[in-house]
This record gives sequence, C-alpha cells and structure tokens, in this order.
Amino acid sequence: MYTIEELEALAAGGESETLELKASTAEMDRATRTVAGMANQGGGLVLIGVRPDGTVVGQEVSERTLEKVAAQLARISPRPIFSVTTTPVDADRSVIVIRVDAGPLRPYRCQGVAYLRAGASTLELSEDQARKLLLDTEHQGQRWEDLPSALLIDELDAAEVRRTVQEAIRLGRINDPSSVEVVDLLRGLGVLGDGDRPTNAAAVLFGTTDALEQHRMYQCQLKTARFLGTKNTAPMADEHQWIGNIFDLYRRADRFIVDHLRIAAVLPKDSWIRVDTPEIPPNALREAVLNALVHRDYSMWSASVTVAYFDDRMEIGSPGGLHFGLTPERLYQPHRSQPWNPQIARVLHQRGFIETWGTGFNKMVEEVRDANLVVPLLAEIPNHLVVSFTKPGWPPQVYREGLDQDEVEVLDAVFAHGGLSIAEAEQRSGKPRRSLQRSLRVLADRGVIELSGRTHGARWMPVLDPFGANWRKHRES
Repeated sequence: MYTIEELEALAAGGESETLELKASTAEMDRATRTVAGMANQGGGLVLIGVRPDGTVVGQEVSERTLEKVAAQLARISPRPIFSVTTTPVDADRSVIVIRVDAGPLRPYRCQGVAYLRAGASTLELSEDQARKLLLDTEHQGQRWEDLPSALLIDELDAAEVRRTVQEAIRLGRINDPSSVEVVDLLRGLGVLGDGDRPTNAAAVLFGTTDALEQHRMYQCQLKTARFLGTKNTAPMADEHQWIGNIFDLYRRADRFIVDHLRIAAVLPKDSWIRVDTPEIPPNALREAVLNALVHRDYSMWSASVTVAYFDDRMEIGSPGGLHFGLTPERLYQPHRSQPWNPQIARVLHQRGFIETWGTGFNKMVEEVRDANLVVPLLAEIPNHLVVSFTKPGWPPQVYREGLDQDEVEVLDAVFAHGGLSIAEAEQRSGKPRRSLQRSLRVLADRGVIELSGRTHGARWMPVLDPFGANWRKHRES
C-alpha cells in the first residue's frame, strides 16, 4: 500500500508511460484501456482520485465502488496481473491505486481492442501491431538463438572464442574458467545446449565462413554498397556481400565505413596541427552497425544486415524491426534494454562491444548532435528497420515529403549554407521575395527550418532534431 506522501510525490511528476492520473471513477472506462496498455508494456500505476495537474483530491470509496472497478477491469482479456488498493486522503475520501505488472500473455485487449502506452497517452493498436505483440510474447518462450545449431564445435572459430573469453576476463565481466578447451569456454559463455551441441547463438557469434555457407545460414550475411546518387535505384559501386560470424561482419562493415567517409581537414586558428573531421561520426555509425547485428531477427534466414552509402546519407538496415512496444520516438528517450537476442547481446557485452542498459542508441544520437548534424532518423518498413545518418549540408529525405520544387530548393539552400537570412536567400536563389517568404513559411510550419534571431540579424536555420514539437505534429497529422 502506498502512503499519501508517496502518491503526492508520484503525482507531482505528472503523467508518463507508467503513470496515469484520473480524477474519479467516472473515468474508469479510459483507465481500463490504460491498464491494458500498461500490461502490454512495462506495467505501471493508475491513480484514481488525482487530478491531471497532480492535485490529490480522492473520492468516496465504498465496497460498491471497488466492485465497479473490478467489473471494469474484468473487460481486459486475458486477465493481467494487477492489484487494487486504497490510500486514505482524509476521513471521507481515498485514492484508488491500480498497479499492473508487465504481462506474460500479450496482447491484452479491452473489449477486443489492444492498447499501448506512448508517453502519457494510451493508443489503440492495429491488428498488425497486436500480432507483433503476440510474436514478441511467443519469442520470449522459445528463441531462435537458443535452438540447436547445425554447426558442430569444430566448425566454430576457436581463436575468436578464446579472444572473446580473454577480453571478458580482462574487463572483469566473467571469471577465469581455468581451461583453454573450446567446449569449456563455450559452456561458460552459455552458448551450448543439450549434449554440448552449439546453439544458433554460438553459430552467429563464432561460426566459420565455410561452415556458415555449407549449412546455408544466409542470415549471417552483410551487404554493403556505394550508391551513386540519393536513391536506392541509383547505380551501385563497390557492392559486396559477405557471410561470416558477427565479429567478422562487424569488422567488414567498419572497413567499408572507414573507406567511404569523407574527411574534412581543418587548420584551427593559432595552431599548426591539422584536425581531421569525418563527415559523420564513425563511432555513431559503428554503434548502429552493432545494433543491427545484435538485435536483428535471425530467424529471417533470407534477409541481411545492410550498410549503404549515398550522396546525401549513410543507411544501416536491420531485418526484423522494433519489438516489445518500442517505437522510434521512444528510442530517442531513456529506455529499458530488451534485446531480441539476449544471449547474443550478453556475449557481445562480455566482449566489451555493447552496453547493457539501452544507452547505446542514446549515446549515438548525442554524438551526432554534438557534431551539429541531423540526429539519426529511424524508419520502420515491413520487417525491417533502417537508421539513416544525414551528411552535412543535406536535408533528410523525409523532410522533402510533400514539398513542391520551389520549397525543396529553398530547403536545400538553407541546409547547404547552414542557415540563410531572407536577403541571402533572395540573392542566392534569384526568386522573388514574396515567393521565398511563402516557401519559408511552409517549411517553418512543417518544423524542418526555424527562425533564429530578430530583425536584421534573423536567419532561417535547419532543424537538426526531427522530434521537435512542430515536426512531430506534422508527422502525426
């Protein structure tokens, strides 16, 4: 049971993904949908008797009141794990506290409709989204990575296994196994099944190229290409496909990134030391590649991780998309780590390649922001997730959607010059001021550019964060 002080402290923080405030049981219908949405994610609290502004007022609570609450919650199927308690406010009024846990039988539906929390909102899911929740639930019971592999122990790269264990010991993430036998090392890493048979995780992590090709494990494949243009229909140069274990593919992706990134050489004032700055932070790209390799859906045997370099951007694709209720917007906020392949992720963490608490993506975003570039953009397409890194001086492709030719030209000019005053825009484009002002207003309303400064010093600047309020409003409309 919560104390009144604890409830006041919770309510003062406002509504969130895990907290909903309702003034009275008159809003129980909406509260029930929220309970279902929380059960489909990480759980949470619904406080009844608290106004949306966080004021704890309570309400009269009788046995009949609690029966009505129970009857409303009975509309959720299957039955989630929840508790209903009350906390007195004064002699006559109490707050009803509904606590719901993350459920093991997702999707939970209220009168046949599945819901999910998104920030402080409860959203209705489509049938495709509900089926995805069901897939997530089934995946937790039997994961592809834990199934027996077709590969035998002698078809694994023993040197890579030993490097992994040695590095994990050095980092203090595992204890010294006091053995150099590969079977003992694999057992310690947790990638052997019954009868010391390697699991699929072991094959992904340590399989040799010859063995992976022989057993047709085509999901252990990386595709890289340099597109000569800005569209994926443009001619390709330097196109390659590789099959290998996750460490080998990571090294090949890193080599492709290093080979293709352009470097700007700058000689700072009062210094004779040249500073070389890649057009996109390489560490952010490496983080994206690791995310793609670790979190992809390996049961999709015909799909590959991809790294594509365009004239205006670099894209990294991962088969399988987002899971466990994650959305692109939620990834840009602090979030819990729920890897689709926890055993593969665990070994990569022990090796020192990744973090464990969902911080890698946020660090990647911050590194790009620090370079004054557009933050990486996420696109979910059927059974695929693409992370796009925009080069300096280019607007993201998604910013151009629905614009006419004049608007696109003005948008390109603002990005190319890092911002323009109206006079500069008029001079560079040769367009009439009235036409320019119309285009600038359209772009500002869409949230892809913004006005900085006042009067004669005002400049139209590119928007580098696509999750600003105006841009988000446009994308949701």
